Amino acid sequence: MDTNSVGIALDAVRPYLFNYLVEQGVVTEANATMKDQFICPNPDHADTAPSAKILANGLKGYCHGCHSTFDIFHINHWLNNVPIAGFGFITNNLMPLCEKYKIDFELGELSEEDKFKLDSYRAVRAAEDWMSSQLWSDSLKEYIEARGLDIETCQKLGIYVVPNYVRFYSYLKEMFSNVFLREVGFAKEGMFSPSSIVFVIRDHNGTPVGFVSRDIEHEEKKAQWEEGGRRGAPPRKY
Repeated sequence: MDTNSVGIALDAVRPYLFNYLVEQGVVTEANATMKDQFICPNPDHADTAPSAKILANGLKGYCHGCHSTFDIFHINHWLNNVPIAGFGFITNNLMPLCEKYKIDFELGELSEEDKFKLDSYRAVRAAEDWMSSQLWSDSLKEYIEARGLDIETCQKLGIYVVPNYVRFYSYLKEMFSNVFLREVGFAKEGMFSPSSIVFVIRDHNGTPVGFVSRDIEHEEKKAQWEEGGRRGAPPRKY
């Protein structure tokens, strides 16, 4: 199977997030605009006041109350109890939405390697979604501004931050097992530290496939490591 066809299908379905929220009654006719906030659909969040909103690109939403980042597939998972990861995500979540919105997609036969690759793509995409809604610290903001960039430009280029690794990992853990997350590299806390700027790596189709990060506090950490007798592994710049 051409796994790129899954990426194409994912990209084709995601813009229907707002339509799906209206169809499912999450967004009512009274507040049916993409700019209005609505009650968070996360079943683990007892939202008593509208805390969720659609982000500017229309592909995902964010809740200020529970800090959840979500797309149409999360909504389908929360409301209809369909899988958010694994092979079941393709057959019970993605494919029905493709059918609903008349998006051509044929699954074909999947090997175990294909299934692992699809989960990997999904994990990287989910991680980028989460990072794209996070606030930058003053030190990281100053770092990019000194190089002639701003946050908006960085996000367009796929450059993000992870202000809280525990929250970041917990978000991914809702969809994927610890074993899988370790295998694909998300257990590397140093790579996603609050002092790091994270760059998305994309393949020739523009699909996010991985990350590399730059720790702006590397020199300071290296000096502390040397002063401390060089105990343990040296801090990594990238």
